[in-house]
Amino acid sequence: MAFDIQPCQLSDMPDLVTVFQSAFANDPIVGRLMPDVPADIKHARDVQSFSKSFNERHLNGAQYFKAVELATGCVISPTQPSPAPSPACDAVNKRLVLKPKCRKTVGFAKWQVPCKLTPEQKAEKERCDGVKIPYPDGAN
Repeated sequence: MAFDIQPCQLSDMPDLVTVFQSAFANDPIVGRLMPDVPADIKHARDVQSFSKSFNERHLNGAQYFKAVELATGCVISPTQPSPAPSPACDAVNKRLVLKPKCRKTVGFAKWQVPCKLTPEQKAEKERCDGVKIPYPDGAN
């Protein structure tokens, strides 16, 4: 398999959340955070949280990158269920969509680099830090 490292876009957040949730699916600590919350609600909440963090990257020196598989085959499309998935994809996940020459995000990284904020950016960061993404009912 060949991979390419690319900068993330806001539109990548649903795929990053899918990768994150897959990576920590069996983690006992993460599993206790929202044990009684349906998967689609967890995913939507985490997309909100990842998107907020991504949109505030200019305030904390964060840089986001994704590892993209360059092979053809199935691509994760969490927001667009397939109307008629192929049998090969259907066995893996009902939401996989077969597309020729598609690219699948298989990993991501977030780096924080030192940055010096202007007084205006400091005020914006304080306002943003006060805005919290609420956890859904059923979360601990």
